[in-house]
Amino acid sequence: VPQFDAAAQEEIAQMLLGFIYFVLPVGVGLSIFLHDKYAQKRSATLNQQIEVLEISLHQTPQH
Repeated sequence: VPQFDAAAQEEIAQMLLGFIYFVLPVGVGLSIFLHDKYAQKRSATLNQQIEVLEISLHQTPQH
């Protein structure tokens, strides 16, 4: 098991804090943004499918 001196431990701690304070919030924000885009696209697709079904249900049979 490697032994780290106090300076190395401090550097590792600073890198971890940098990750927690910068990378993690950016990742969460990006995830929320991408989920919202996906939800909008899915909603538009579902609305389009509903419109197609409503049109096909209101058509009279051609017998």
